[in-house]
Amino acid sequence: MKRVILVAAVVAASVCFVSCKDTQITMEVTSSSEDTYASDAETAAAESAAAESEVTTPSAPAEPVLEFSGDPQDIMNIGEDSYYEGENYVLFVAAGSVLTGDTPAKISEVMDSLEELYGLSYSYKGNVHEDDWRTRYFSGSFTGINRDMSKASILIIPDPHDDSIEWTYGNEVLLHDTTLSVEHGYYDGLYHELAHLLRLRQSNMLGSVMEEGVALYAQDRLSRENDYPNWSMLQYVTYGGYVSMYDDSVIYDDPEGEFIRASLAERSGAQTDYQYGFRFVMFLMENYGTDIISKISVKAREYDLSSLESVSPDEKDMRTVVEIIKSCTEDDVFAKFVKWLPSGWEAYCREYVKYIERFSDM
Repeated sequence: MKRVILVAAVVAASVCFVSCKDTQITMEVTSSSEDTYASDAETAAAESAAAESEVTTPSAPAEPVLEFSGDPQDIMNIGEDSYYEGENYVLFVAAGSVLTGDTPAKISEVMDSLEELYGLSYSYKGNVHEDDWRTRYFSGSFTGINRDMSKASILIIPDPHDDSIEWTYGNEVLLHDTTLSVEHGYYDGLYHELAHLLRLRQSNMLGSVMEEGVALYAQDRLSRENDYPNWSMLQYVTYGGYVSMYDDSVIYDDPEGEFIRASLAERSGAQTDYQYGFRFVMFLMENYGTDIISKISVKAREYDLSSLESVSPDEKDMRTVVEIIKSCTEDDVFAKFVKWLPSGWEAYCREYVKYIERFSDM
C-alpha cells in the first residue's frame, strides 16, 4: 500500500507542477527509500495474501443474459432463468417460457405508445417499491439487478393455463409468456398491465377506479389503433344485441359517491371499479385533454395515499383523490360526467361494435 500511495503522490505533484508553472508555484516531493519501497518481505507477504484472497473468495456467477435475434419467426425456448436489459425496462424470464426473437421490440413499441398516449414517462420513479417476486418466481435469482428500480421490472413466466392472473404492483408487472403472442390475445394484456406500470411509477395509487380506467382506456385505444380484435371489451358495451354486465344507473344517482364506493370494494362480481373507471377516464381524456392523467398524477405526489395500496383502502384517502381530480379539472367534474354519459358512452359503444364486428368471421 505504501508504494501505491507514494507513487500516486509523486504523479499528483508532477501534474500540479506542470499546470502551475506559469504562476511560479513549485512543489518538492522528498521521500526516503524506506517510505518509497516496501521491503522484499512485506511485498512477498502482500502478494501471498492477495493470491489467497483470490482463491478463497470467488466472484459470484453472472446471471444468464438473454440475446434476441429480432426475428419474429425465431421461437426461443428458455432453458434457465435469464434476463434482458432494455432502455427503460429489465425483462426477467423464468425457465420454461417461450418467446419470439422480436420480444424486446414488442415491449418497447408498447411502452413508447403508452408514454405518448398519456404524456407520462417510465423513467420517472415516484412510487417504486418491490414485492418478493425474486424468491417467489425465480428462486432468489437476480438479487443485484435493477435494485435501484431505475427501470421497470417485467417478469415473464410460462402460462399456467389456469385461472392465474397477471398483475402489476409497485415497480413490477407479471405477464404470462403467451401474452406476448399476437395469436393469443393481440397484446391486450400487454397494453393493460404496462399501462398500470406506467401510471404507478408516477405517484401513489389513485384507487382502483382510476387505475383500472387508465389501463382499460389504453388497452382499448391501442388495440383499435393497431387493428387488433380486442374481444374482451365487449363486457363493457351496451349497444345493439350486446348488453353490459354493469348497470350504470348507479352513476347517475350519485356519481361522486359511486366513484368512492367502487374503489373501496368490488360489488356483486360486476367489476364495478373497471366499469366505472373505463367510462370515467374516457370522459376525462375527451374533455380535459390527453395530459389530464399526467396532471392528476403530479398533483397526487403531494399527498400520502398509501392506504389505497392495501386490501382495505381508507375512504378518507379516496375522498382526497376526488379533491385531487377536481383541482385538476373543475369542481363539478362529476356532474359533467353524468351529463356526458348518455351521448358520450353510447357513441363509444356504437363505434366499438362497428369495429369489432369486422372480425366476427375470425
